[in-house]
Amino acid sequence: ARMSAQRVRFFKKEITLDPMTSYERRIVHAVLTEYPDIVTESIGNEPNRKVIIKPFEGR
Repeated sequence: ARMSAQRVRFFKKEITLDPMTSYERRIVHAVLTEYPDIVTESIGNEPNRKVIIKPFEGR
């Protein structure tokens, strides 16, 4: 997750991670809160929910 966050920060493009369990998604969201310049979002339906990591476009 951290490596993907670094890619998002460098290239300024969102990345969609592979489907994962709710527990794994929760860990990704929690770990990536330490990066103020990116945001995470879960999309899809179980069992194929994925996490999207995006650059933060603040106002």
